[in-house]
Amino acid sequence: MSRFCVGFAPSYLRRAPASIWGCVAVFALGVCSAHPVMAQSAADKATARQLATQGIQQYQQGKNAEALDLLQKAEQLYDAPIHLIYIARAQAALGKLV
Repeated sequence: MSRFCVGFAPSYLRRAPASIWGCVAVFALGVCSAHPVMAQSAADKATARQLATQGIQQYQQGKNAEALDLLQKAEQLYDAPIHLIYIARAQAALGKLV
């Protein structure tokens, strides 16, 4: 049998436990099914920054419902940790706790 035959596998691979093959399969599926990151335009980032700034100002003024709305819109445009922090703060101030 040739080394390059489809059925060829070194002896150390033929004796590998099934759990190793399971890990290899899960890794391969994860790599193959990864979603590409969507590029965000500079205009989206600028709009998100403006909405977040307004939302933070609303939060600091105690207008939590308005702040939550603005910050959620900013988060939809651009994912940033600061958005999530202030969204959580506004939700907590509104009593929207799980």
